[in-house]
Amino acid sequence: MNEALYEAIPERCEKVNMKSPILIDKARKNDTELDGERLAMRQDSVALTRFFKWLEEEAFKTPQTEYTLMEKLHEFRAMGENFVEESFGTIAGYKGNGAIVHYAATKDNCAKVKPEGMLLLDSGGQYLDGTTDITRTVWLGGPIPMQAKRDYTYVLKGHIALATARFPRGTRGNQLDALAKQYMWAAGITYGHGTGHGVGHFLGCHEGPQNVRTDNNPMPLEVGHIISDEPGIYRTGLWGIRTENLITVIPARRTEVTTTDDEWLAFETLTLCFYDTNLIDISLMTAEEVAWLNAYHQRVYTETAPLLSADEAAYLLRKCALLRP
Repeated sequence: MNEALYEAIPERCEKVNMKSPILIDKARKNDTELDGERLAMRQDSVALTRFFKWLEEEAFKTPQTEYTLMEKLHEFRAMGENFVEESFGTIAGYKGNGAIVHYAATKDNCAKVKPEGMLLLDSGGQYLDGTTDITRTVWLGGPIPMQAKRDYTYVLKGHIALATARFPRGTRGNQLDALAKQYMWAAGITYGHGTGHGVGHFLGCHEGPQNVRTDNNPMPLEVGHIISDEPGIYRTGLWGIRTENLITVIPARRTEVTTTDDEWLAFETLTLCFYDTNLIDISLMTAEEVAWLNAYHQRVYTETAPLLSADEAAYLLRKCALLRP
């Protein structure tokens, strides 16, 4: 309730201050809600594939700004079945603007975008089936600095580490936060925002009570929770790099003997969209990380290609090409 109602409760009444049971139950998505999320993710993947194809092949035939890119992405999303509106205002941060975590370009205050340098694009859609939230960072052209490749790869490694985590029931998000930061920390880098926030089903793009961040949130991760997986690196005046998928908590397969009888949990990745492999420093990747990336790209292509035209599917096939260590 709001503060005014709380203060209006007479002193003679006992007050119980606790998380709303409705909030806790709502966070545990049921099978129907999760199936809807998967449908929404396919529609989102179609929109993003079309947008990135346009960005590479058509966009710079005419002048572009951060704002015109935002408009074009909305146009592609609006073509999707059951699309209602954006789940939040798109963040399109070109070059140094990408290093401003909550940057918001407007029509009258935005940067011109050229076919060079880094673009961070954080966006999402509200579909009747579910809510999406995704960030991809892409290189628009020109020589790629080695520092940019290292930064992107550290972010990707942390992103994969969280996505592939296995953990016993009762684990809290703050206990997993360091998994996404371990490679950055080893390089003396960190970021100041949360690694993951809860997401609603055709509701708030930021929904509690679950999250993954350094704060000591007592809420354990439970089957059906949806959270974002979005580590990042931000270099003032140069670029911002963030990679974000939505993941949901599922029961883990028992593939090995454990020393306890605890119930184990894992994550299923819901988001479907390719990564910019041109930005990966393959020398920093393990064989297991490359295998995960290749399997993910194969899934992106398999689930999205049937919804695309022939030339769009051919473009997606190139973007999902096998990465070799």
